[in-house]
This record gives sequence, structure tokens and C-alpha cells, in this order.
Amino acid sequence: MQMNPEYLLTAWQDRKLVFGALKKAHVPLNYSAYEDLVHDGIIIYAQTMEENRDKAPEKQRSLAFGRVLWHTIDHLRRNQAGSGLFMPLAAGMDEVANPFERSIQMLIFEELLPQLTPLERIIFKEHLLEKVSLKDLAVKHRVNLRTLRRRKRDLLNKLRVKLAD
Repeated sequence: MQMNPEYLLTAWQDRKLVFGALKKAHVPLNYSAYEDLVHDGIIIYAQTMEENRDKAPEKQRSLAFGRVLWHTIDHLRRNQAGSGLFMPLAAGMDEVANPFERSIQMLIFEELLPQLTPLERIIFKEHLLEKVSLKDLAVKHRVNLRTLRRRKRDLLNKLRVKLAD
């Protein structure tokens, strides 16, 4: 497909949109494929403008942002599924790109798991790892939603402290 250079130049000049989509997808700056995602995002942005040239510029930007975000999340999902590496859960871990550091963090989590209460284990396993919503957990385990939110906050604080050691 031949792309109009004007759209590519416009996308390059407005590349903050692409950086914003990557930020929203929580892609750390030191991610090994960050530059590739930026380049893909700029191309997707230009293609979106060309495909939607009859729409207002703000609508084009909105559509482009959504497509770049979707592409980025899809890329991350495919890489996570194929790598078998532990993906970051708590704040502060999202900067870890080195598999060796991730394995050390996995050992820390394995050491921490026996110290967790049964409810914290449920939150860790079902909410953080399996992405079950807290509302669903509240219904399933017959626990107050506020209690789950408080315990989740406490669990994440425990994880941060343990990772800081």
C-alpha cells in the first residue's frame, strides 16, 4: 500500500499521540521493543489519517490513538504469552526488562506467598494474576468490596516493601 508522505509527516510531527498511547499501555521506556512500537505507532497514525481523511482532525486523532493503543496492547500480550516470563504486577516492577531480574523477583514472590493471609493469596492469584475484578471476587468469596480494596492496597504495599529490600 502506497502511503501519502504528507500523512506520515503529520504523524511524525504529532508523535506525542503515539507516546501517549504507549504510556497509557504502561510500556516502560526501557522496554526492548519501545522504538519499534513508536515507529509502528507513527505508521498506524498515518494510515488512520489516510483512511479517515473525510473526518475531522480531532476524530482522526482519536481513532489513531485507539488503534495505536490496541496495537501496543496486542503486541505486549503476544510477547507475554510467548515468553513465559513473569510480567510486572506492582508499581516499581514495570521497569524490569531483564529476565534475570524478573526471575529474582519471582523468587521474592515465592518467598512472600507463604506469609500472605488466605484473602491476600486470593487477591494475588485471582485478581492480580488472573485479572478477575474485585467485584467478582467479592461475590464469589462473599467478602465486602471495601475489605478487598483495603487488602489489595495492603498487599501491594507488602510487595513494594519486599521488592525494595
